[in-house]
Amino acid sequence: MHDLRMIRENPSEFDAAMTRRGLGAQSPSILSLDEKRRAIQTQLQDLQAQRNEKSKEIGKVKSQGGDAQPIMDAVSAMKEQMTALEEQERALGAELTALVAALPNIMADDVPDGEDEDDNVEVRKIGEITNQAALTMLKLVKNWAWLILKPRRKCPAHGLLCSAAQWHGWSVHLCNSSLIPIQQSMAIRRSLRHC
Repeated sequence: MHDLRMIRENPSEFDAAMTRRGLGAQSPSILSLDEKRRAIQTQLQDLQAQRNEKSKEIGKVKSQGGDAQPIMDAVSAMKEQMTALEEQERALGAELTALVAALPNIMADDVPDGEDEDDNVEVRKIGEITNQAALTMLKLVKNWAWLILKPRRKCPAHGLLCSAAQWHGWSVHLCNSSLIPIQQSMAIRRSLRHC
């Protein structure tokens, strides 16, 4: 999510960054909502300070034996006004958060402009590209309907309960200790063994 302070301090830079991502100027709508929200927050703080003063006055009037009912009514009215302002502030905050969260990230300066990933510039290649592992997983995914799951049992590798499956004569060990799906798919690839 974008930093509102940065947008307030540098709206033109933010708009330029959004233009690079194919959007128009976004700062006017963001700053308008932010300004309204901050004005309501200021009103709330002022009302809270007035309410605190009135509450102290109630104590003084009661200690002197006077009638504090008019002051108590004023405090009650302030409380209702504060509730309405808090609801407005909450709605504006949600709208602002949704607007800013929907915007794409700002690209780094060294990222080339372009419509999609085809416009990217290849900086370097590491290793040799092979499609064998991808083909094995593609075959596994395409034929996933043929998997017959076996009951969960203790894994000899770590002693936890894991699932196993049979697929075209291959036994597939679905290890629960793999926390990330990529790791799990790698564990599936490595543990394929013929029955």
